Amino acid sequence: KPLPHFRKSDNMGCGAVRKLGTVSFTGCILLCNVQLASAAGSPARSTFPRAASLQGNTVGNTETLAAGRAQHSATAPPSPPPAPRQVRACTPGSPTVDLPFCNPDLPRDSRAWDLIKRLNLSEKVSLLSAEAVWVPRLGVHSLSGGECLHGLFNRFHNVDVNGTVVPYLIDGAATVFPQAIGLAATWNRSLLRAMGDVISTEAVAMRNGHLQQWNSSSTRWPDGYYTCWAPVINIARDTRWGRVPETYGEDPLLTRELAINVVQGLQGTDPEYLKVSASPKHFTVYDGPESAVPGATKGRMGFNAVVPPEDLDQTWLDHWRGVVTNSGTHPLGGVMCSYSALDSVPMCGNREMLTDTLRTEWGFTGWVVSDCGAVSNIATMHKYVNTTQRAATLALTAGCDMECGSAFSTLLDAVSQGMLDEAAVDTALYRPLIQQFNLGVFDPPELNPYSAIPPTQVDTDDHRQRAREAAAQSAVLLPNVGNLLPLDLRKLTRVAVIGPNANNTAGYDRCWEAGGGGCLYAHTYRGYSSFVSTPLMGIQAAVTEAQGNTTVTYAEGCGSRFPKGLCSDPLGIPVAVAVAQAAEVAIVVVGLDESYEEEGTDRLDPSTAGGGNGLFQLPGHQQQLVDAVVATGVPVVQVLINGGPLSLTPPASAAKFALLEAWYGGQACGDGIADVLFGSVPPSGKMPVTAYANPTQAGDITDMNMTAGLGRTYRYLTTEPTYPFGFGLSYTTWAWRNFTLNVSADGVNENTPVSATVQLSNSGDVDSAQVVQLYVSLSQDFSASRRHPLIAGAPSISPHVPSRQLADFTKVHVGAGETIKVNFTVIPAELAGWMLWHAPNATVYVAVGGVSPTAQTLASGQLLRASFTVLRPLTFCSNN
Repeated sequence: KPLPHFRKSDNMGCGAVRKLGTVSFTGCILLCNVQLASAAGSPARSTFPRAASLQGNTVGNTETLAAGRAQHSATAPPSPPPAPRQVRACTPGSPTVDLPFCNPDLPRDSRAWDLIKRLNLSEKVSLLSAEAVWVPRLGVHSLSGGECLHGLFNRFHNVDVNGTVVPYLIDGAATVFPQAIGLAATWNRSLLRAMGDVISTEAVAMRNGHLQQWNSSSTRWPDGYYTCWAPVINIARDTRWGRVPETYGEDPLLTRELAINVVQGLQGTDPEYLKVSASPKHFTVYDGPESAVPGATKGRMGFNAVVPPEDLDQTWLDHWRGVVTNSGTHPLGGVMCSYSALDSVPMCGNREMLTDTLRTEWGFTGWVVSDCGAVSNIATMHKYVNTTQRAATLALTAGCDMECGSAFSTLLDAVSQGMLDEAAVDTALYRPLIQQFNLGVFDPPELNPYSAIPPTQVDTDDHRQRAREAAAQSAVLLPNVGNLLPLDLRKLTRVAVIGPNANNTAGYDRCWEAGGGGCLYAHTYRGYSSFVSTPLMGIQAAVTEAQGNTTVTYAEGCGSRFPKGLCSDPLGIPVAVAVAQAAEVAIVVVGLDESYEEEGTDRLDPSTAGGGNGLFQLPGHQQQLVDAVVATGVPVVQVLINGGPLSLTPPASAAKFALLEAWYGGQACGDGIADVLFGSVPPSGKMPVTAYANPTQAGDITDMNMTAGLGRTYRYLTTEPTYPFGFGLSYTTWAWRNFTLNVSADGVNENTPVSATVQLSNSGDVDSAQVVQLYVSLSQDFSASRRHPLIAGAPSISPHVPSRQLADFTKVHVGAGETIKVNFTVIPAELAGWMLWHAPNATVYVAVGGVSPTAQTLASGQLLRASFTVLRPLTFCSNN
């Protein structure tokens, strides 16, 4: 029986292999580093720069590390017994090689339908599975799902003597980038496109390697390397939501722009062939709660999102539309439908969303796959229908083409019982099959340029450097009291590194085994890298490279016990204090881990309506540890490893204190942190989410109304946060001048492009990058303008019009002392909520700067403002 692909939520992965009894558990989890050391052409440790050995004396609970990074080192497990090779369709020697669907000269559409007509109903239904399915009679396989949110999930399947697919082992090593929320903090379109290209290159390299081995009688099968279930483009409406780390933050436009670039990087630019078929997820209205709370007692599996129509369009649909219609050279490959119900209709059975909106209105031509178990949930959790068979039939006819789960197995009987027409099965199957033709599955490899990517193009020096650049660019400098950062290693002789997240590699290889823990710096939905750089390792490597007299001393400070045991034991705090007192600066690394925030787990109180206060402070004794170190009087750099933001501010007594948000930085987390701390890469990250000043600002996690409470996300928030959306400091100083709009004094039409120009000067002495952000509002002070009438006697504008919204952004590099011009173009009719703005001669206010407009950022002169008038007929929206 085919087993599901590796998913933590399905209790699969290495744990599943262990249960099969085919290999030892140790061999399963530690295979990552074995094959690639030779495949890459050079040892993984020596190709990565800088050593990580500790110098100097140890104090108390301290450690001395061996040179290099935390490696996955083990011997390879025994190989599976040889099996007769299964013949792939359309390859030399295959009985299908002369059939029309194997002829690359024929149109792909006709080839797909030719293949469909040669399948019997049972085979058709089996190929609608998003899991690994092999049809030996014709040598064809399903378009099974692959994960690659911020790095390829590298694993392979075997095909046994009976043609049955069984999951086997982790596959070499892959490059692991920062978790998605960290990538969002870079605000860098080109970096995310490059990441997508790296991931798809590694997928194709592994795919090609498996195909070469397959053709020489190997039973490895590259099923998962054709698709990529990513990126996650759900909106982080509530930062307590457990899956905030997987998102690109709380703004639809930022999410849209970053996702477009990832998709284009994944799918490639060849005009004839797809590189990898991308599938953004989870469509749609899926952003909490994961856990069961009062008001959502079934958690995410049965959550009914009650969404005002205005919010649906501009918060949960508009960015999806942008990704679907701007996928680059090729149409978007796929979309994953979510667990949620929208106004009581489960999304994977929602014809209005999957067919009317996605396909008819937006022109989507790809495949729709269910989230794992979502089809069964239509019956078991949402109670929308009373049987799994009805749920499967509903999903298929609504527009869900493939299922991750087992409910579609009932479609065979549904057809025989007259509940479903076989033509509906054919239509659904056509969509993933045509993707296989677009990917070149049935074509001679010499026709596909991606076949030339060698198996060695994984975990390369270039890919590692890209991951390191991403880690450094993701870091957000929050306060920098006394200009403590950057640290100058030429002037430091003693550095203390302290904290439970400073060197935590426990369980790193067990991330995908249920309950395994670990993978702190990579978080979830990523592959297995050949190494990990912890903050301690990165700092020590920088010290070694500087070749000075600096000594690094480490103390954990407080013990950690997974799960939810970060800093649960305070007995080590006195040792950490002693280490700090002996140093000239203390770097304290604290935060969260995946036991506090991940799929299925929210940062909230499950017993309190709406989620309660949630977790906005450091758990365990971490704050006690920080306060104790600050009390020594030694300058302190506090580094945060987390996904959802924490509401932390500098201690009032600290004269020298910096706070660096480093997120879950991936395999190069520690190197990226060190690059920023010591100034080789000046910080340029910006907050992709709001750090709330108090739990009340967060609101009720079950309430999908964006205007509820004090307003959801920065676009509607009516009070001042701790750190606003778009905030992030620099090591240099910036000057903004001459902000102009190229518009007629009489106003413009709503479809007229408006050109905005600003001069940006780096007035400091450090070459740096800056994110130039453009915002619009209907209010001069960018406040809750939605509550104010535009003209006497007119109704108020709909409260669902954002108080402020990001209209565009760009990341630029400016040399010290240099000035550049930055240009934007805004089309009023394309702004969020424009159809709710119905009013004559509306004044649109525009602000530009390095942060979002709030009362404080405007009052402090951090943004420049201008305005223009839009001429339009006098009509009013009834939703106000």
